[in-house]
Amino acid sequence: MYLFAIAVAPLARTIINQSACGFARDTKCVEQLLWTAPEQRSSMPGDFKYSPDIVNFFSQLIAPFPYEKLWHVQSSTRFGGMENASAIFYADAPFRKAGTRAATIAHETAHQWFGDAVTEREWSNLWLSEGFATYFEELWTQHAFGDSAFRAELSRTRAQILRDTVVATRPVIDSTQTDLMKLLDANSYQKGGWTLHMLRTLVGDSAFFRGIRAYYTAHVDGNAMTDDLMAAMEQSSGTKLGWFFDQWLRRPGFASLTTNWHYNAASRHVVLDVEQGPRFAPYRLTLSTNITDATGAVHQVRVEIPAQHSARVTLPFELSAAPKSVVLDPAVEVLAEFHSR
Repeated sequence: MYLFAIAVAPLARTIINQSACGFARDTKCVEQLLWTAPEQRSSMPGDFKYSPDIVNFFSQLIAPFPYEKLWHVQSSTRFGGMENASAIFYADAPFRKAGTRAATIAHETAHQWFGDAVTEREWSNLWLSEGFATYFEELWTQHAFGDSAFRAELSRTRAQILRDTVVATRPVIDSTQTDLMKLLDANSYQKGGWTLHMLRTLVGDSAFFRGIRAYYTAHVDGNAMTDDLMAAMEQSSGTKLGWFFDQWLRRPGFASLTTNWHYNAASRHVVLDVEQGPRFAPYRLTLSTNITDATGAVHQVRVEIPAQHSARVTLPFELSAAPKSVVLDPAVEVLAEFHSR
């Protein structure tokens, strides 16, 4: 059993609109109810008003909702939320203060697919639950509030990763950790989510979501491991991805890049120098770059950064004069810290 719970309390019921009509696996529509302490009912639904859209979005993006209902329950869980299949328990305190946040609701709802319907076979692969819920929460943020909100959330989680000591010393797939509660960390959540984000950037949206759906469909109502996800992604993208999964999931840390650039007037190209280390071994990266030319026009190019301590890369765009600026990773796509030289 992954998890289950029993709760007994006097609760008031608030009806939330049905959702996923035509996108529910076991029923015509997904019934959503909110169960709260009676004194909280007057302030409901709060951010639970987003629940129908969250379920609709995930049902169309991933697969039909896997259960016959989705209830949201105010409870005494010590976590912000606990993703019991079809009846999510939320911490009591937020209900009595500012209210449970939409991001928390989206995170726990994403778990209905990843964690509940498809569960990792071993705890060392916990990122298949928490990394997925973290990233799909962010995808819903992008859907609901736009690209700026999405990138702001990615920037926030990247900052958490870069300063986290566990990320710097232990891999995401941590088979040596015997205290399983300690796997509820920035590796499983934030770095796991970032790994999915970089995988999406690497293979492209079509292959990424096709692979996600294939992985889910193959393992729904069962168990899976990271290699199962990799196999689905390799099939959908037609690309070998062992190097990617190894460098981001089976070793500690993140990329640390020290960069500078110059304009080569003879070749009419910008040349980028990249040094990696010494804190972590070099990473193989795809790096997006915005070049603002002398007229103010912005050109985006992508370059491959090899897994080397020192590399010189010519940006594949010809310019008649030196650019005004060169901005690395403008769309927040690489788990790296950047330093200028």
